[in-house]
Amino acid sequence: MLCANMKEVLGREITAHTARGVLTVDVNVAHNEVKDIYLTGATNIVAKGEVTEEDLML
Repeated sequence: MLCANMKEVLGREITAHTARGVLTVDVNVAHNEVKDIYLTGATNIVAKGEVTEEDLML
């Protein structure tokens, strides 16, 4: 589990070393609001599927 004081992390890139590998977390802030959170690290496909237009609630 990754926990941090938001005032110390906002606007910075941090690296978390987890049991599954390294995860980079970047939090972008504008006007005292979190605008973007980027998580970067290794990935694995855990499921595949297909969505048709009929499946979408438009």
